[in-house]
Amino acid sequence: MQAKIIYTFMIHYKDESGNTSKGISKNEMQKYGIDKNTFRTLEDYFLKNYFLRLSGFNRSGLRPDDKYFQITVLGILAFMKWQLGMKNPPPFLHRDFFPLLFKYEDELGKHYGEILDYVLEITLERIDVQFEAELKLGKKILFDGNLIEGIKIPTEMMDITIFRNYDELIMPKIPISNKPRMSETFKNYNQKIDDNITERFTFLLFFNLLHIGISNRAATNCVMRFLYEPDKKPSKQAKTSSEKDNQVLDEIFTRLLEGTKKVFSIINNDEELHSLMKSSLLEITNMLANRKSIQAIYDKLN
Repeated sequence: MQAKIIYTFMIHYKDESGNTSKGISKNEMQKYGIDKNTFRTLEDYFLKNYFLRLSGFNRSGLRPDDKYFQITVLGILAFMKWQLGMKNPPPFLHRDFFPLLFKYEDELGKHYGEILDYVLEITLERIDVQFEAELKLGKKILFDGNLIEGIKIPTEMMDITIFRNYDELIMPKIPISNKPRMSETFKNYNQKIDDNITERFTFLLFFNLLHIGISNRAATNCVMRFLYEPDKKPSKQAKTSSEKDNQVLDEIFTRLLEGTKKVFSIINNDEELHSLMKSSLLEITNMLANRKSIQAIYDKLN
């Protein structure tokens, strides 16, 4: 049910004119196939995990306030991880939240084929953003909480987790007022946080595409994924014919070789993406002692 609700907010993020919508109100839930009582039960869960944010309200007479909600980039990632667990269909990129990835999705798909789905899966597995509870003094809330982001960066020997903290996440609240009629649309106080998470995910996916093209360990893991059933160990899975194995290997390595060249070309010809990749790689290399493969990627960027 959580995934269905998140998906509903995701597909209605824009209005019919293509502009960011005000959100979906509680009174509109039934219209989109969401039971109001079910949403009321899950409302705190969505807000406290920052999957949804309060985007406005409407007060009319003595009736309870009608709240409006919008999806966040963290809600998008949560839905994509749910898709990953379901296996079918594979996760997809939302154009409004990952514009740089969506911009090149078709082009990358032509070069990588199903390998692109594999890289998207490992990227989702390698990013985690957790909400840290609000701080209270008695009944007074000192701050609304923050988000702790962790990304796993593969190196020659092991994966290293890099953490980043987003301080003081602002949660809009409906003001106390004696006015019987009032409404307000909240600005997105946390837009910078959303943008940073979007950039982090974008960086990580492009990094993983490049990494499987230059790292023997990463390329081997990719090959094993397509030679054997993913839920069985290779030693226990009967191999296909040698000829078919070689055909699969040739196709994978050709795709990785050509795809890596294409990704470097895309990055080096896109100023915004190039700046993101260079700055993120520099940040990470300064943290790691063993950074051979990461430095190799950095050195190939113009």
